[in-house]
Amino acid sequence: MSCLSVSIARLVNSGPDNFAVWVVKAPYPSGYVLRDCVFPAQLAEIWAEWQQMFGGLVDTHDLGKGLVGSWMGQTTGSYSNRLMQSLGISLWHWLFDGEILSSLERSRGLAMGSNQRLRLQLEVRDPDLIGLPWEIMQPEAGQSAISLTQDVLFSRTINQVEPIANLPADSTLNVLLVLGYNNNLELEKEATILEKILLESSPLGENYISNCLVKMLLQPSPKELIQELETKAYNVLFYAGHGLPNPDGGLLYLTEEQFLNGIELGQALARSRVKLAVFNACWGAQPAVHHKAIPASSLAEVLIRHGVPSVLAMRDEIADEESRSYLQGFTQA
Repeated sequence: MSCLSVSIARLVNSGPDNFAVWVVKAPYPSGYVLRDCVFPAQLAEIWAEWQQMFGGLVDTHDLGKGLVGSWMGQTTGSYSNRLMQSLGISLWHWLFDGEILSSLERSRGLAMGSNQRLRLQLEVRDPDLIGLPWEIMQPEAGQSAISLTQDVLFSRTINQVEPIANLPADSTLNVLLVLGYNNNLELEKEATILEKILLESSPLGENYISNCLVKMLLQPSPKELIQELETKAYNVLFYAGHGLPNPDGGLLYLTEEQFLNGIELGQALARSRVKLAVFNACWGAQPAVHHKAIPASSLAEVLIRHGVPSVLAMRDEIADEESRSYLQGFTQA
């Protein structure tokens, strides 16, 4: 599959809003291009307003802090939709400009010519930009967001990790459902629905698994969870419960008083060779903030750095019904 990987990093010994955008992997030799740029004031303004509406717990970073623009004062429903669209378009035009855009367009053309989808990976090396919703990027109004485009497979990635060993394909899907503490979610109901979807999936055809096993743990202690992972052969972890940002990779509350941080969980998942970790918990893809964003501190990033191949986590807070609906669709797929 054709792959285009793009990285963003803040320039050192330069202005506070100066960045470099470059292609670190391209499907053709001349696709490796570099562009220096400045984070635009208009994008900073829209991003600040996005955080005012959706940011919740997360502190705003220095980009656009204190800016208030002409969006405020409009009716909430239509305003939020237009704000999302405006932010998505602004992110697209800042990231994909000049030679970076040319590299993307040619890469998509090469992939389409081979009847393939382009794998587009984005690596954000500056922690202040990790919280931006890059998944909603779109070239113009009326077009699909990059994460919904049919000919592109979009994902975040991290370059500074140890190589992941080649893991053999599994004939059986072994899922560990962990229900942590959260006094607002109907976790047992959610887990029962997910378990039912997994067990009723029809294993037909050569591309399907031959069997699916599901084990549910209800508010285990950290020791019980780690012991379960290390003594059984699970390849998928689903966690539902309360989560908070923390410098050690976030905190997952297994019980009301007992929690596990991302570093501890990452070590256990890597040892047990889990291939996919899915978290229905707030802030799992958000770095911790202490005056400014702390590098390599989000749950998702810490798990990837420990060798977990794939992580699905929520960047912000998410409504109970929305998270339940999304995870049901993801599980069915």
